[in-house]
Amino acid sequence: MKFACLAVRPAQRRGLVVAHVVIGAVLFAGVAALAVDVGLLYSVRGDLQNAADAAALAGVSGYFSDAGLAQDTSRIASIVESRTQEFAAHNQSFRSGPTYIDVSDITLASFDFAERTESFSVSGSERFNAVQATTRRSADSPNGAVAFYFAGILGMKEAAVTASAIAAMDDRFAGYRYEANRGPALLPFTVNISVYEDMSANGPDAYAYDDGPLSGSDGISEVKLFPWKESGGGGGGSSSGGSTSSDGSGNFGVLDFGSGGASTVGDQIRNGITPADLQAAIGTTDVSYVTESGEPTTYSMSGQTGAMSSMGADLEARIGDVIGFFVHDQVTDPGTNASFRNIGLRFGRIMHVDLSGAVAERALVIQPVAYTSDAVSINPNARPTGGQVGRVVLVR
Repeated sequence: MKFACLAVRPAQRRGLVVAHVVIGAVLFAGVAALAVDVGLLYSVRGDLQNAADAAALAGVSGYFSDAGLAQDTSRIASIVESRTQEFAAHNQSFRSGPTYIDVSDITLASFDFAERTESFSVSGSERFNAVQATTRRSADSPNGAVAFYFAGILGMKEAAVTASAIAAMDDRFAGYRYEANRGPALLPFTVNISVYEDMSANGPDAYAYDDGPLSGSDGISEVKLFPWKESGGGGGGSSSGGSTSSDGSGNFGVLDFGSGGASTVGDQIRNGITPADLQAAIGTTDVSYVTESGEPTTYSMSGQTGAMSSMGADLEARIGDVIGFFVHDQVTDPGTNASFRNIGLRFGRIMHVDLSGAVAERALVIQPVAYTSDAVSINPNARPTGGQVGRVVLVR
């Protein structure tokens, strides 16, 4: 049997090689194009994530406002949207200018730190404390789609990329680092935590603030910070000004930082207690109310006797100022031996002062404010403050 041998001439072989090379080059170019443009997409998504993170964090800062404290959702939304859009625009993604974010991509929500996996709610049934910000590069977004470099070889001109972030106000206040000339001055006043929380929730709403105290409601209840007649083991007095035993009697909620009497207290009202005053009284200026293991920490603070009507002029000069003050849950011993068990700090704006007349008619009235700074520390084991003191944190 004979077999026929098909001979391929050299010119034909060269033609086949050229065809294979061309096809291979096209395929290689396509793969390379995809690799470059897929890398581009990852880079753009990273840029958008940075913008979303910054936008969400900035937006949550809006809860540290009178609107946030009052849970006035329309005013909160206005503040949050403005800050979210401003800080998103500070970030750019590849081959684009500022990153714009639509109002429809900004969501107010409630975030429960105790249930981190399924805790993001937009129902409004719980206190709003979180913001979700979504940034987009797509054909229908103000940022435009991501234009490919080389993938057009394969018929792909552009793609859409999205990133999202959730930030929240963590109000589990655990401590405060008190430094000179930073943040609100701490004044030498203390109020029982139960009285304070009850008045914060149910007290009168007779004042508002707009470059100064005004008569009228703004959704934030005022608190009578001073004087409260101390006369019970529970240590806080009541709306009638006292309770039943002799513990704490003679004290109205003024703390002793310096043993200088009325003149020292007046100076501390005008300028705030100094870090040295706090150090001398409790042994630290870095106040911590929760240990690393989650146990509560308290501080014993001495009280001063008398209602000190002489403080009136000094306090009136501070009307409209934001100040810090102490909260306690117990007071022991009477008179000059009284000791308040300090369990925390709060912040408020002085709205009204009247220290004339009978003690029962005197009042230093403050409006709680929501406060944050890098001097504030938080801890998962600390007691929430109802949106009054905390930090902004990124949660997703």
